[in-house]
Amino acid sequence: MKQLYESEMNSIESRCNNQEKVKTRVKIETEFIEYREDQKEQIKYQEDNIISLIKLITIINRFIKTLRNSGFRLRDFKQTIGKNQNN
Repeated sequence: MKQLYESEMNSIESRCNNQEKVKTRVKIETEFIEYREDQKEQIKYQEDNIISLIKLITIINRFIKTLRNSGFRLRDFKQTIGKNQNN
């Protein structure tokens, strides 16, 4: 009788341990999936930032080309600023 009781208790304990292992594994997998989703969102955000920077650089380059084509010279601009500060 005592052996039967101990055997049953060991069996119950083993099942509980297995359930805890399964719960822990499910929790870890869930956290990992959430982490991956967060990473995907971060990557998307960074991609959007890179695209915005590329667009900004393109606009700046076009602006610089427009200034050059209109005869703008940085040297002249610096001299004009210097004259205005002296006055």
